[in-house]
Amino acid sequence: MADSALDNALMARPRVRAPGGRDPEAFAQMRLRAIDGPPVDFQPGTISDKAGVSAVPARGALQTLVDVWTAIQRNAQNANVPLGELAPQAAKAHDRAVASLRTAKKTVDDQARFLRERIEREALPRPDNHLSAEIRAAVSVTPGKAKQLALQDPRVAGAIAHGPAFLSGLDPDTQASIRAAAIRAHPEHAELAAREKASRKLQDAEDRFIAATASKIHSWMAAVPEGLGA
Repeated sequence: MADSALDNALMARPRVRAPGGRDPEAFAQMRLRAIDGPPVDFQPGTISDKAGVSAVPARGALQTLVDVWTAIQRNAQNANVPLGELAPQAAKAHDRAVASLRTAKKTVDDQARFLRERIEREALPRPDNHLSAEIRAAVSVTPGKAKQLALQDPRVAGAIAHGPAFLSGLDPDTQASIRAAAIRAHPEHAELAAREKASRKLQDAEDRFIAATASKIHSWMAAVPEGLGA
């Protein structure tokens, strides 16, 4: 983009230097353009293989984030890229990265929800009413063994989980603890936990990316003289 008459006039004018030889305008530009790069904890490799199929969209979104964030930082540090070009380019890239993170998070959340529902069906099956009543009656005789029995037989866990706690001789907190323990004991629980962790990381990445870049991009836009935008 060719320099305008105003650009040439501004470049040609004499500059007052601060004590120590520092150019106050150049220093202000440096501060205006300063932006932190992507944290190492948002690298794609931080998503565990245990997340299974959810690792693919999560890693892809984080790679897009890292690439965009790094490009914004690199262009901001390049004094040859005028703010009139930097601001709109950064804004467009910013929105692309955020959209990628949100799309991936929705995919990961859906996959985690489907897996959780399946784990709950398998770890906490619903016995028929007659069997459930018999199980609860038996558990209520020795409620101290309820957790042990539930972890040995999913039907016991299901009967306890799907009825009022008092029918099994338990308080609600103990019932909730047994329910959670049965889910944790499922062989696919580690994958579920990894998917949920990936979802939290994507949300954290979006929040920190916006916090680090949105106000900077806004300040770059505000600093572009009217009529000198890209």
